[in-house]
Amino acid sequence: HQTIEQVPISWAHSPGITLDMAINGPLQCNYEKMAEEADKLLQQLQNTKKLHITAPGGTDIEVEVPKQVKFDTDCVIVPPNVYGKPGKFGNLPVGEVWSQKGEIIQVVNKETGKEESQNYPVKQVANGTLVCDVTAGGYSGKINPEKPITVQFKDGVLTDFKCEDRALDSIKEDIATSQKRYGLPTVLEEVGIGLNEKARITGNMLEDEKIRGTCHLAPGNIRCHVDMLVDKPTITVCYIDETTKEIIRNGDPA
Repeated sequence: HQTIEQVPISWAHSPGITLDMAINGPLQCNYEKMAEEADKLLQQLQNTKKLHITAPGGTDIEVEVPKQVKFDTDCVIVPPNVYGKPGKFGNLPVGEVWSQKGEIIQVVNKETGKEESQNYPVKQVANGTLVCDVTAGGYSGKINPEKPITVQFKDGVLTDFKCEDRALDSIKEDIATSQKRYGLPTVLEEVGIGLNEKARITGNMLEDEKIRGTCHLAPGNIRCHVDMLVDKPTITVCYIDETTKEIIRNGDPA
């Protein structure tokens, strides 16, 4: 990443990409339209103090975005007139706007007793309920909306995880394993908005998180990042000057 940022080059990253994604899926999107929508959202997200996210499935959560966490998009991997400008790195297929930042910390691995350098998320201060009713990282299909994942956040820390579908137990176990190994809380690491109208549920988060009409919030810890998709969210921004604006309504740009 550091090398790419220092030279005029663009790098498309496609872990797990398939031929079907290229022929029938998200690579067949309207790139110009999506880039315009992403740019508009980035403008609307400038000077954000807090997000309020609700959805028909039961999500109702407020997220304070710290100053060091910025919003970005992968909808433009190759910027205009790239020569002489810093390079850009992004996933392909494209299709999201997100906020996320990590920092390197020194932490003791409780299993080995040794100190390690690890990336740990900058906490976005979430309070409320997240109901994941589409799909989630580490799961290979669509979640039954009658048996969603329901997680609670308090002061940015994940405090409760419930789901009646035993097929999703592995997600809870992954989170618990990271917490036990490093002794650090799981926090809200990312808020993302999907914009790709050609993206589908495939079990590959490279595509899933780009689904238009969804947003995703990701609990994160060391070596643990679980994107949780929410269907038809409404997102309202509270700015630092205390004004508010609805930027997403029922999953679509307002």
